[in-house]
Amino acid sequence: RPLAANGGAVAEKKVIPIGRTASTRQRLVESVGRVLARDGFKGFGLGRVALEAGVDRRVISRYFDGLAELVAEFARSPEFWPTTPEIRAGMEAAGAGEGPEGQLAAFHKGFLRALLKRPQTLDILAHEMMERTAVSRMLEQARVRVALECFERLTGEVPDDAGLTGIVAVMGAAILFFATRSRLGGHFGGLDPNDPADLARIEKAVDALLSGVYSRL
Repeated sequence: RPLAANGGAVAEKKVIPIGRTASTRQRLVESVGRVLARDGFKGFGLGRVALEAGVDRRVISRYFDGLAELVAEFARSPEFWPTTPEIRAGMEAAGAGEGPEGQLAAFHKGFLRALLKRPQTLDILAHEMMERTAVSRMLEQARVRVALECFERLTGEVPDDAGLTGIVAVMGAAILFFATRSRLGGHFGGLDPNDPADLARIEKAVDALLSGVYSRL
């Protein structure tokens, strides 16, 4: 131990590494995803997250005000769900020239591609299809928010028709199913979204379906 000028020992200063708080907080958020993807929603709680993160459960309270806040931060993370700008990029590329139906098609095609990049998210979605809990509903609310932010920026003449909501719901369900099924078992109806040729066929079908149905609104 270093000595002071008078010969006494100098008290050692404890140094907390810069970024330690941020890294612990991030580790907890990432642990939420790993636990949900592996174990599903039943029995999910702070204890499992703490165990996965390798910390005492009491540590979580230093960073989050309970399970809801922790799950909300995970739900907002781009590792879990595609961001609005990520999906909007394809919609903006479609532009007003293709009309709202072209932008909606671009949304669903971009949505599918974004999900295929997130295998952990697909594992969580597979559990969600069988297990509905307060936590699964929190994740769902975050997903709805992103979709609404995308649709609010549709350009062109958008019909005020309840049928449009139905179209979006049916197409969204199809995209979710295709993506999740690709993670669980590959092909559905002879198509595998992970195969570039099959993905192109699916996207062509999205274009045709939205163009045809939209014209009937």
